[in-house]
Amino acid sequence: MGMLKTMKSFFKKDFEDQPVSAGPANFYKYNAIVAEVYDGDTVTLDIDLGFGVWKTGEKIRLNGLNAPEVRGDEKTAGLKSRDYLREMILGKQVVLQTIKDKQGKYGRYLGVIIINGINVNAQLILDGMAEPRVYQKGQWEQ
Repeated sequence: MGMLKTMKSFFKKDFEDQPVSAGPANFYKYNAIVAEVYDGDTVTLDIDLGFGVWKTGEKIRLNGLNAPEVRGDEKTAGLKSRDYLREMILGKQVVLQTIKDKQGKYGRYLGVIIINGINVNAQLILDGMAEPRVYQKGQWEQ
């Protein structure tokens, strides 16, 4: 429970009530449209790279959290988390902040999604749809 309190504090301090431009200098920011929500921590985006260039179908792993799986023992909670995220962002324009050159173990870029000034990653944790996780040195740490 201590990690949850720490992550809530981190997200509130670093992202809450700040403009989208706020954040670490090693973030890349893009406008994007949410094409698909696979589960509570994986989405597919069509990303506007600028100058009329789009990257379509890019899978993004939401950074700083882990949501229940949509299969197996966690299926009920996983579907609830996925549907919650779908309601929030599916088909909508968002701002994507990707961690510079950072990919997860499955090759997905790690990112933070902002919609209408709300940090979606933090909101999922605050609303109990995901748990905070920090990915470091090839290991998930709680």
